[in-house]
Amino acid sequence: MDSSNISINVSDKSKASTISVNAKLVKEALKEGELSYRNLFNTIEDSIYIQDENNEFVDVNTGATLMHGYTREELLGKNLQFLSAEGKNNFVDIKEKILLAFGGKPQSFEFCSSKKNRENFIQDIKLYKGIYFGKDVLIVYARDITKRKQAEEKIQTALSEKNVLLREVHHRVKNNLQAMIYLIEMQIEKLDDIKVQTFLRELQEQARTMSLVYEQLYQSDYLAEVDMDGYLNNLTTNVIQTFGAGKEISVKVDAENVLLDVETAMPIGLIINELLTNSLKYAFNASLQNPPSIYISLLKENNIIEIIVADNGAGLPLDFDWENAETLGLKLVNFWVKYQLAGKIQLINKNGAKFLISFRYEEKQ
Repeated sequence: MDSSNISINVSDKSKASTISVNAKLVKEALKEGELSYRNLFNTIEDSIYIQDENNEFVDVNTGATLMHGYTREELLGKNLQFLSAEGKNNFVDIKEKILLAFGGKPQSFEFCSSKKNRENFIQDIKLYKGIYFGKDVLIVYARDITKRKQAEEKIQTALSEKNVLLREVHHRVKNNLQAMIYLIEMQIEKLDDIKVQTFLRELQEQARTMSLVYEQLYQSDYLAEVDMDGYLNNLTTNVIQTFGAGKEISVKVDAENVLLDVETAMPIGLIINELLTNSLKYAFNASLQNPPSIYISLLKENNIIEIIVADNGAGLPLDFDWENAETLGLKLVNFWVKYQLAGKIQLINKNGAKFLISFRYEEKQ
């Protein structure tokens, strides 16, 4: 026999043997890989559905069967609509999300699902595009969030009840302050002494300033914060009606988009009330040439509150020690700034009186 032919035959047999061994190894590796995938797939407690381009389940894990009470065979070939609680889900939106997920954009939504025994529960569903044995599929990952939703509903109910109670408290405080304002008004009508009347009017405006805070809160959706722009505009209107009646004085308030808690809004209101009252009572006289004007600004930036109350009136006397003044109004202003707000106050006594107040304000969490 020719030796070259023998050599070729041996080589062919060896190659065939090698191919056979390799095929066996690949088969075993695939089997082992599929087994590992299946073990991992079924170890996850949450539901996982593998959905093809026809929106049918081609595989589900053990978590899905336990969650719904169906067998794996009962779920294969089905879809999300099969698992839906009747009339509880918007499938127009869900189909849109499925298309987006197949396009590579992960999606999530809440889904009202139904068990085999018709018991409804809530799932948080996430959709991801994936590959399943070489085919494009959608991996549907679902978690039962029924208990969490129930807890959230309880918290929301408790919060609503608290808000109702808090709103009622604000309303009652406002009414009590209003009652005090009316009582003061009745006493003013009985008095002839102008100084006492003026003192009571100032006391009345302080009470009204406090009452406005609670009125603002009562009418607001945010029961913990005061809209300072609306509050200060209402405050200035009331003070002008009381102390600026018959005077043509322009007042501008700039406090847009500033929300503050009650503990801070109250002293700010009282401070501005006092400074505005002083301007209306003493700043403007007949000798002034410019039209009387008052400017009030409240700015919040980088946890710092800055307040300006300025008028273009006669200003304070140059020798007037306003920080140690005996007048009750300025004493109160100094007290509120330094001790309630832990702030600083400065007077610029030029072209009128301009008070600058600043303090640190930390947002409540």
